[in-house]
Amino acid sequence: MIILDLGAGDATKNDINYVKELMRSLPEGVVVKFQLFQDIKGLTPLKKEVFINAWAFGQKRGIPVTASVFDEPSLEIFTRLLKVPFIKIACRPEMYNLISEVPHFMPVLVSVDSHISMMKVVTEHFDKSLSFLCCVPEYPATVEAYEDNFSTAMLNLGISDHTQSTDLYMNHRPKLWERHFGEYGPDADHSITLEELQECMK
Repeated sequence: MIILDLGAGDATKNDINYVKELMRSLPEGVVVKFQLFQDIKGLTPLKKEVFINAWAFGQKRGIPVTASVFDEPSLEIFTRLLKVPFIKIACRPEMYNLISEVPHFMPVLVSVDSHISMMKVVTEHFDKSLSFLCCVPEYPATVEAYEDNFSTAMLNLGISDHTQSTDLYMNHRPKLWERHFGEYGPDADHSITLEELQECMK
């Protein structure tokens, strides 16, 4: 599964027409993910109506749409409204408590910075349907940092990729692979291009 992170308000300009333009450009077989939060210093939240409209647009075009959630109010939208492939929890241990609030029928995708972090999450949330992404929380990160921090087996399972190339993907062909996508916002310099995406999907 290839997961494209379209970010929050800064990356999307909070413009549903721009979001739809990005989504129209995507090949079949990807999942689109946004970031939902109320208040993170220095960042612009994604407007709720932009996310809901993007989700509805994805439903019409057969593109699964979901989000990383950073607080309980952002999680509530999933408990009441939306069918999504999973809910994402970012590589921020202080936010792992949100896993407990995710409805039991929803899979949870968690970014972790080590094998130890993964085992801690598994132990504390054994009753949830969990999958994991290896994450180096540096922006941008290097391929070497990922390969030094994680075993090959873990990298083959899942990667939240903050590097500036597709080398990590080509080296490990992970079952789950997340990359930022888009030309705006704080993650633009380590976002994948459409051409790189198409090459990876060949």
